[in-house]
Amino acid sequence: MRPHFKPYEIDQYVDDELDINERLAFEKNLQNDANAKEQVCVKRHIKAQISQHYKKISPLNSHTTQTVHLTHSKPNIIPSWRYIAAGLAGLLLGMMLNFSYPDQNHNTPIAQPSNKFVIHLDNNQQDKMVASLQKASQLLNQQPNTQVQIITNHEGIELFNAQNAMADEIITLVEQHQNLELIACRRTLERIGQEGKTFNLLPAVRVDEPAVDEVVKRLKSGWTFIKI
Repeated sequence: MRPHFKPYEIDQYVDDELDINERLAFEKNLQNDANAKEQVCVKRHIKAQISQHYKKISPLNSHTTQTVHLTHSKPNIIPSWRYIAAGLAGLLLGMMLNFSYPDQNHNTPIAQPSNKFVIHLDNNQQDKMVASLQKASQLLNQQPNTQVQIITNHEGIELFNAQNAMADEIITLVEQHQNLELIACRRTLERIGQEGKTFNLLPAVRVDEPAVDEVVKRLKSGWTFIKI
């Protein structure tokens, strides 16, 4: 049976968090898992791009910061410069990056947030799919000029399946908010087709470049990244 790697295991490998024995065992199993090989390449690619982008970022002046409250009950929302500086812990698209939750009563000074948000989903867990829609709705209702993109890849693309139980909710959300854009990773859809599977994509979803490239492009444009 082909080995199956969890996203966090691939993150640990890419971030050099495995000891020598764990790394050797991972690489041995990796030889028989083409999908995992692709994920490793993608995550290394995004890490390199973000690292390069981070070198070009100038420090923010103190007058541009404000205090906000981040709680355990909400997804991590970190402006692009802060997210990149946080240590490149795991994206992708992938980025599949993991953030630690601050204490509920801890005040964290961060830069003035943008009104442009990119929500990244790479997991088909029901609670995370629901959370991505709830977060998008919340942001769009805060102020009329807010722009939100929901970008999915890997298992997260299931959110945009026309047979998904939340399909009607997604359609309604798109009809209510012109500033909401849904994007599916082209590479993920191509892989689904290569595996001979059928996937009915919602009409409102745009199929674009690989999710990694799309997220990096938004980060470079100053969008705030939200990993669900």
